[in-house]
Amino acid sequence: MSRIIIVLLVSLFFCLGCSTRTEKNALRESKEVKMVQRDLDEILASGKLVALTDFSSSSYFIFKGVPMGFEYELLQRFCDEIGVDLSIRIVNDMDSVIYLLNRNEGDVIAANYTVTNRRKRKVTYTEPVQETRQVLVQRLPKSGGR
Repeated sequence: MSRIIIVLLVSLFFCLGCSTRTEKNALRESKEVKMVQRDLDEILASGKLVALTDFSSSSYFIFKGVPMGFEYELLQRFCDEIGVDLSIRIVNDMDSVIYLLNRNEGDVIAANYTVTNRRKRKVTYTEPVQETRQVLVQRLPKSGGR
């Protein structure tokens, strides 16, 4: 009997955790946030470009104390070219990255961030450097004679 109660309590905590996060994101998106536009001249004047990214093997990670990642390398080269420092801000919840961008907590989103119509209404995307498409791979159904 006590095992059933423990399982129910654990399940309840998981459900509450999921709904709280969803409600938090909905509240975040529902608030009117003034869109901040910081242009290149302002970035040059500040001497720093702030990139919002996730900590992943493709975007940004640290290996033996050295920052790496595809988006990191592109941004570092861009910053070297325009003469500013690169500042990386790790975003743990990528659902909030547009919110953070519009609050002026970063200048660019540098991550594998899916293009959707909803997001296109909120941010401007660059031309893709690489593009992938989602596909479903599955086994063929077994037929009776084979």
